[in-house]
Parts: sequence; structure tokens; C-alpha cells
Amino acid sequence: MPRIDRRRLRTGLRLGLPDDPVSRRGYATALKVQFGGSAVVLIGLVFVPNIRPEDRWPLVAAVAALVTSIATLMATVGRRDPRLAWCIVTVLEAMTILVGTLVVPSIYVSGVLAYTLVVAATTAIGGLGVGLLVALIASAAAALGSTAASGDPGEIALTTALAVIAYPTIALSIDGFTLNRNRAATQLARLHDTFRAVSAAPSFSATLDSLTDAVQDAFGSDSAVVLLRDRDHLELVAPASAPLDRWTPDRISRLTSAALQYSDSSPGERAMSRSETVVVRDIATDPRFTSAGSAWRDRLVRIGLSSMVVVPLRQSGTPVGLLHVCFQRTGALEDDELALLEAYADQATIVILQAQAFAQLEAADALKSEFLATVSHELRTPLTATKGFVDTVLLQWDRLDDAQRRRLLQRASGNADELARLIDQLLDYSRLDAGTVAVFLVEVELASLIDKLVARMAPVLDGHRVRVDAEPGILVDTDPDAFAHVLGNLLTNAANFSPDGSPISVMTATGAGCAVVSVQDRGIGIAADEHERIFERFYRVRDDSGAGRGTGIGLAIAARFVELLGGTIRVESAPGDGSTFSFTLPLGGRGGSGVGVEAATALPPEVPGRNELAEEGRGTESVAVRDP
Repeated sequence: MPRIDRRRLRTGLRLGLPDDPVSRRGYATALKVQFGGSAVVLIGLVFVPNIRPEDRWPLVAAVAALVTSIATLMATVGRRDPRLAWCIVTVLEAMTILVGTLVVPSIYVSGVLAYTLVVAATTAIGGLGVGLLVALIASAAAALGSTAASGDPGEIALTTALAVIAYPTIALSIDGFTLNRNRAATQLARLHDTFRAVSAAPSFSATLDSLTDAVQDAFGSDSAVVLLRDRDHLELVAPASAPLDRWTPDRISRLTSAALQYSDSSPGERAMSRSETVVVRDIATDPRFTSAGSAWRDRLVRIGLSSMVVVPLRQSGTPVGLLHVCFQRTGALEDDELALLEAYADQATIVILQAQAFAQLEAADALKSEFLATVSHELRTPLTATKGFVDTVLLQWDRLDDAQRRRLLQRASGNADELARLIDQLLDYSRLDAGTVAVFLVEVELASLIDKLVARMAPVLDGHRVRVDAEPGILVDTDPDAFAHVLGNLLTNAANFSPDGSPISVMTATGAGCAVVSVQDRGIGIAADEHERIFERFYRVRDDSGAGRGTGIGLAIAARFVELLGGTIRVESAPGDGSTFSFTLPLGGRGGSGVGVEAATALPPEVPGRNELAEEGRGTESVAVRDP
């Protein structure tokens, strides 16, 4: 007999019968088997020889009545409620056997064997609780039948004792044998439902909720939580609804969203670092985590959890997240259940990554649509203004003096320059996104390069006081054209997001083998949670109204060019306090020979402005206006 699972025994002792489509089909099938079996017994009683006539015909009458009753129930009650019909037929079978053993004492042993079949079939269909109940009834019926049985009293007593012991044992054994099959069927059904849900509407949150709900239903857990790796952190993405009032999503988040240390101090870190399933059968006393993991242990104990299983979610053998399954009881899961849970986690990882990819695709598509709408607006604005100024000059030529015509045409020219800048930005982004950009490092003097670039951007920076504080003599290895893209985008960003007349500062510093260039403004500032995202393509900083500003690609272009130049870029900012963007460049000495350092398929080195800026950068004369 298999080892008794106390949790399964407690659950199985509940006498309620399942009432779902799968179970109803099982009851209907059982009715057909019972009808067929009873019919076979009836035929055997009629035609099998060596049965005394005085015994044969009472038995035939009893079994015939049973067969008729089963057929009637199948045709009536069974069509509406096969569960009820099955229960009635099971009772009738037990009563028929009992009547047979009392009326024909010589078939007592056959009756005991018939009770065995009834107990086994009842347990397989109705579960452990119903099986044990029928086993108890069969034991009582066997004891009652033994009082009328004919034969050796000692043998009859031994048969009765063995039957009383065998019936509950058979119920436990049948339940144990069918448990794994039922659980595997449940797992496969839930996985099928999850895959179907993802295929129909692959919502990331809905998929995760379905997965965690499936774990709770299949393994009887009190909570199931999915955490996914986000850089060096594990972030809670799916708290399933749990019956524990104190096991709230907020509390789960505080307990499980922690920095990823890749150590063994907690079950989650151990599972991630070793890529293995961690079973904590008693949270309060597990010697592996009683000291180092005291923080999470004490909190979990306080909210009523006693054991847990942590399964890594692996992609190509590398953990990308964790599945936490928690229980209010100690002991967690048995070995066979752990194997099923691990198999489930492997399949669930595929579903999660598929849903995550779909969510990212949807987000990218939404950003692209927003970007196209934004770019259309940004392009139309200077185009409309340019046409308006030109049309005014043409229509009002005779009424305007030379100064007025010049002023309007200058404003039209400025808007045309802005339109050209936006188009160049789109072309730059297109080349970077296609991987067709190469950088060619040359050694240049940083301060001179900055001064000349700031001077050439005077029309864009009109209305702002630009202060350049660049230490002379700093030599860097850079591509002047790529450098112009970086600093140009940062200066344009500072001008667009700063009030007219506010200062913009460009500063340099050296340290740790690199030069640092910083652009500081007094603009609207950037919230801390947007510092990383502002360098993503299409992302736009939100203003007070919640609307995005800018095209969302200028800073992404700057970040990509900095990466190609071998540096890093970052921002320091707070809402209302302005922003300081800083990027690094390698100090001179690596690229002075002018040898190209390709980042992708090389473009021709004759990029407009590249040689001009390179030659300007070699000088030391500064033409930028410096504020005192």
C-alpha cells in the first residue's frame, strides 16, 4: 500500500462529489460499466452450470431487478444528473449483494469479492472519502452476511476479518494509484487552458494569473507567486488571489521584491544562484535559512505560512525568474508532486516569455504609433510656419519694407533649419537602428571642438545664454561627427526643455582614463523613475499634464553614439531643478592614427561635416562666447 499523505487523506475524507464536465462524463461511463457488468453476471447466473435451482432463480431475480433499475436510471435521472444516478446505482448494488448473501448463504465468499469490486470502483470514481464510506458499509454488510453464511465457521470468520481489513486498504490503494493520473490530467488541462488563453488573447497579466491559479488548484497551495528578473532585482509580477487575508499583493511585494545577490541566504537567492528547486518543509526551523534568512522567515511565519517550494523558471538553463508556492501546513509537497511542479514550471516559463514578448511588442507598437503621430506634428509645425512667413512676404510684398521682408524671411529660414534638423534626426535614427553606422576615431582637442560646435548651433540655441567651461588641452579619441550628434542632441534637448533666457552650461572634466562632458540646463527636470527610460527610443518625458514632449529619439540617438564611441551617458535631475546630462569619452592616445573603429557596416568616411569638424577640433582657438 502506498504511503498515506495526511493532507490528501484530510482532503479526500470530504464526502462531496466533484461536479464538473470531466467528472460527469466519468459518472456516465461508470453507469454503463455497472450496467454491463450486472448484465454479464445475470447471463452467468442463467447459464453457468452447477448452481442449484433453489439458489439460481432468487439470484437471477435480484440481479435482473438491478439491471432493470440501472437501465431505468440511465434513461431518466442519468440524462439530467449522472452523479445522482451513479450514487443510487452504487447503493442498489450493495443492497443486491447483501440480499443475495442473506437469501443464498452459500455465495457468501462471492458476495465478499463483489463488495471488493464495488469499493474499488466507488473509490476510483467518487474519491477517497466516498470510497472509505462504502468500505465501511461493505464491512458491515459482510459482517451481517456472515451470520447467515453456510460453511466452516472458522473460515467464514477469517474471510469476514480479512474483508473488514481489505476494504479500507483497497480504498486507500486505489486512491493512491489514481492520484497521480488525476493530478497529471489536471495539470495538462490547466496548461492547455493557459496556452489557449495566450493564443486567443495573450495578455501578460491574465496569463500570469492563470498560471498561478493553476498551481493553487492543482497542488492545493495557499499562495502562488511569480517573480521575474529585472536586471539585478527580482520583481513580483503575479500574486495570485489567496485565501489568507494578510497575504496581500502589497505585503507579498515587500517580502519578495529584493535585490538579487546570488547567494544562499534565502530560498529565492539559492534557487537563482544554483538553478535548482528549493523545498522548505518547515519555514520556522529549516537549518539552511534560520540565521541568514531570518527576515523573510519571520515575516512569512507571522502571516501564517509554514512551508514553501521555490522553483526556478529557466530559459535555456538560465533562471529568469522564480515560482514561489507557499502553504499554511508544514511538509510542502511530496516528491512526485515536486516532479510535476518542476515540469509545470518549465512549460509555464515558455508561456510567460511568450506573453512577455507579446506585451513588449504591443508596447513597442503603441510607442511607434505615438512616435509617428508626434513626428508628423513636429514636422508640420515648422513647415506650416515656414510657408506662412513666405506666403506673407509674397502676398504683402508691396506693403512691406525691406526690414520687414528680411525679418519674415529670416524667421522662415529658421523654421526651415528646424525642419532640416528633424529630418536629419530621423535619418540618424534610421541608420543607427539599421546598424549601418561606423565611427572613425581621431585625436582632437576637446575644448576647441566644443566651442566651434556651440558656435555653429547658435541659431538653435537662440534665446539662451550658453556658458562653456571646458578645460583647454584635453585630448580625446573620438569621431567628430558622432560627437556632434551627441552634444548637438543634448544642447537641443536643453534648449527645448528650458525657459527662454535661462542659461545652459557645457562643462568638461577628466578622471579614470576618460573625459567627461556635461550639459546643464535650468528646465523642467526629470522624475527619478524616468532617468533610465529617457534613453529608450520613442520615450518622451511627461510634463505636468501627463503629455509627452519631444520626438523621443534625440536622447536615444545620443546614447547610441556614446556607446559607439566607447563611453557611457547618464542624467542627474529632479522635477523643477533642471537636468545635467553627462557622457564620457576615452582620453587621447588610442585613435590618433585615424584608423576607423567600426561599430557595424561602415558608412563612407566622407560624411558631411566630419572632416571639417575634425580639422576644427585640432586647433586651439575658441570661438564660443563664454560667460564670465
